[in-house]
This record gives sequence, structure tokens and C-alpha cells, in this order.
Amino acid sequence: MKTQQDFLAVVRQSLQLPTTSERDPGEFPDLMLSAFSVSPAAESTDNLLDILQESCKRHNLTLHLVEDEEQAANLLVTLINEADPEFHPSKHVILHRHPLLTGLKLWKRLEDDPVSVHICMEGDDDCREKHEISSIGITVPECVVASHGTIIQQTGIGQPRSTSLLPSQHIAITREENIVSTLELGYQKVKEMGWDNVVFISGPSKTADIEAQLVFGAHGPRKMDLIIIR
Repeated sequence: MKTQQDFLAVVRQSLQLPTTSERDPGEFPDLMLSAFSVSPAAESTDNLLDILQESCKRHNLTLHLVEDEEQAANLLVTLINEADPEFHPSKHVILHRHPLLTGLKLWKRLEDDPVSVHICMEGDDDCREKHEISSIGITVPECVVASHGTIIQQTGIGQPRSTSLLPSQHIAITREENIVSTLELGYQKVKEMGWDNVVFISGPSKTADIEAQLVFGAHGPRKMDLIIIR
């Protein structure tokens, strides 16, 4: 097989379809059309949030808009207190080591609540265990793609991938200026910053492998929130 069309011809032959014609999009289940539909690119920054809101709905991603860091911290405390631990009798939260999260001082705001707050620290031999017992992981993505409802997150020391993968709930928090309109601009930012290791996340973990029935939490968090500080 030399080209993409050669490959698709083999697939069509296996499905007993004409090998030289493309499938009518109307043949696809509504679920698949919804999953792969893309909002138009924003023409100005004024409608980025509107486009992001619609994109988040498609991925079952809850978007919160706040005016400042104080509102963001209060919202985080509310989300943490409302969550129920899934795999551990006590409530644990783990955070990326990031200046934005450090400034919110969640450990101080939650000191009177039955919540243990952990921070990803270099050389912490218990970091993996802390991830395994945490019901919420909080990260700070460097970029949010409005057209796809996707966050782009750098990973590395103090910011492991496991924070957005192992806990049952993933909360991402970032500033409005980190929103870009299209995925192409997101890739451009990754290239300009020279990041070696990034992850692209579009809502909570989901799969529709079995009978096209959408299930959340199959390979990661079953719930995801995105907080934008305006």
C-alpha cells in the first residue's frame, strides 16, 4: 500500500463497499458525527469563549469562567468538597507543581476540611502512591484550543501525566490568554515553546467501542472540569 487511498480501498473492500467511492457521512451513527465535528475557527478573540463553550459540551467537559484567582480558589474548594472519593475511604487531591496553583494556597483553604492535599515534587518516592489514592488531580495547561475543546499540557518534573490520568476527576485551570482558536495554532505554540513532551486532552476519558454506547471513565477520569480565569 503506497498511499492513503490504497489503504482506504482495502478497508472498503473488507466492508464489501465500492472501493473507488467515499462513504456518505449520513451512514455514520450520530454519535460518531458528534465526536468528530469541529466548530469553525474564531475570527476574533471576542467569540473564543463562545466557541470553547460549545466544544466543551460535545466532550462532556464542564467549563467554568471566573473573574480572578480568588474566585478560582473558591470554586476549586467547592468542587473538591462536593466530590466523593472512589477508591480510598478518605479524600485526597494531588496538584501539579505550578506557580498558579501555589498562589491559590489550596492546602491552607482546605485545612479545616477532611481533605489531604498533595503536590507533585521531584524526588518524592511516594508520588505514585499519592496519585493512586487521590480522587482529584489538578493541572495547569499551557494552551486551550477553542475549536476542539482540547487542552494542551506540558509534562515533566513536577507535572507528570498521571495527575490527569489516574484520579477519577481531572480539574484543569488556566488563564484566558492561553486560549487559541484552532488546533493549528496550538501546534504552533508547542513548536515555539520547544516543549518535548505534551499531552492533548479533550474532556474526560471515554469510549464507544462496544455497540457505539458512550461510556466515561474507561481509561482515565470519568469527570473533567476546565476553569478559565478571565
